[in-house]
Amino acid sequence: MGERVAGRRAAASRIAIGGAVRSGRPDRPHDAGARLPARRAGRRGVDRARDDPRVRGSAPHHAAGRVGRVVRPWRCGGCRRGVPDALCVPARHRADRRHPRLTDTSPVSVPPYATARVEVVRVPDGEAHDVVAVEEPLEIRIEGRPVAVTMRTPGHDEELALGFALSEGLRPAGARLPGDLAANTVELDAPGFDPGRLARSFYTSSSCGVCGKGALEAVSVEAAKVDSDFRVPASLLGALPDRLRERQAGFAATGGLHATGLFNEDGTLQCAREDVGRHNAMDKVIGWAFGAGRLPLARSVLCVSGRLSFELVQKAAVAGCPILVAVGAPSSLAVELARDRMLTLCGFVRNGRLNVYTEPWRVDTGSSESS
Repeated sequence: MGERVAGRRAAASRIAIGGAVRSGRPDRPHDAGARLPARRAGRRGVDRARDDPRVRGSAPHHAAGRVGRVVRPWRCGGCRRGVPDALCVPARHRADRRHPRLTDTSPVSVPPYATARVEVVRVPDGEAHDVVAVEEPLEIRIEGRPVAVTMRTPGHDEELALGFALSEGLRPAGARLPGDLAANTVELDAPGFDPGRLARSFYTSSSCGVCGKGALEAVSVEAAKVDSDFRVPASLLGALPDRLRERQAGFAATGGLHATGLFNEDGTLQCAREDVGRHNAMDKVIGWAFGAGRLPLARSVLCVSGRLSFELVQKAAVAGCPILVAVGAPSSLAVELARDRMLTLCGFVRNGRLNVYTEPWRVDTGSSESS
């Protein structure tokens, strides 16, 4: 397979699906900079949240300041042969067709306390109320020691903590409320945790998951190259952002939340999570996959609602996912890391078009260029 992959990588480093292959600056769809049509009058703010059928549980009385509900912790059941230790999944949570959590079938709704009602002055209409996304700090502890503070949208906090730990190369066994029941805090169970390994300051923001890291070496987490022969049709990839949008109840209510969706090989959505931070949304999905016994994600696609950053590629690689797609653009470092980890990176996925920046052989375009 090595010669075949090398040959494919030696071909065009990027192909534009639905258009001619061009060199130089990556091709963008003609509407890449276009904005969505203006919302109709009468569907602004709280009215938009009230009227949207996807938004259940986003009533104005949902105030900020509370933490999401707790799910049961997961206990380590030993490693599977051939699977990285960091992706070790408890035996009773390993993938099984009868397992009830193989797909997140929860209703499409806004998690409690994920939105808040605020006053706004609309010009020229005057005073009104609007619904905004809640942003609050979450402290992540290991053995009672704070190791990270991230700004996030409340909800699925245990999944967020687990996904964060996995993305940092740790080996969590579960997540729970701390012994002192501190609000906005999650305690991770991580046997063998070495505090000296996390020498950098662990402050992260909702917009940049790597802010505060002292050097690129500290940012980079060891992740094996993605060894998967998984291929999907270009038409399937092109449809994923719209399928994800259908599950973005928080975005429908506020217009201010990012999302990550996990899709299987036939394009069925397995799990979707929203957050004010792109990296938080992906951590929540990876944390869910860990608890459901789905790691590594060797035959799955991750789809994100925004741009593609270095850290999102890193998280996808750590989870063993071969294809990462987004409606936005990638950064140069994201492309470089995806190429190094042999991960297929697709940007500007919209209106039936997409740009494939790395490992284009995984995208079946029906032409000889993709083989």
